[in-house]
Amino acid sequence: MKAKGWVGKISKEQPARVQMLKCVSPDAVVKVVEQKRGEAWSEFADRHGDWGRELVLYLARRRCGMTLSEIGQFFGIAEYKAVSSAVKRFEAAIEKDVAKRRMVKECLLEMEKVET
Repeated sequence: MKAKGWVGKISKEQPARVQMLKCVSPDAVVKVVEQKRGEAWSEFADRHGDWGRELVLYLARRRCGMTLSEIGQFFGIAEYKAVSSAVKRFEAAIEKDVAKRRMVKECLLEMEKVET
């Protein structure tokens, strides 16, 4: 998380810089999604058609401060392109689906409590 040192002081004119300071671990992302969904990561991670995995990858991309390759390595995905595709697919889905958008919002709020 070298970027934290580069950020410096946050001012009202630069609200986007706040996001660089607020990183969570990928384990914390999984834990929050498990809690919100009410089932373990191992149960939905490889389930065909389940968007839980995409949700985790999307949240990890937004809040972990990791590259696509690092996210892929952490979650056992060989190609960073697969992570990128999943994140883009989920971004498109939340534009159309209120339930998914609500889940993202709830997870992000919960992650604010576990930030490092």
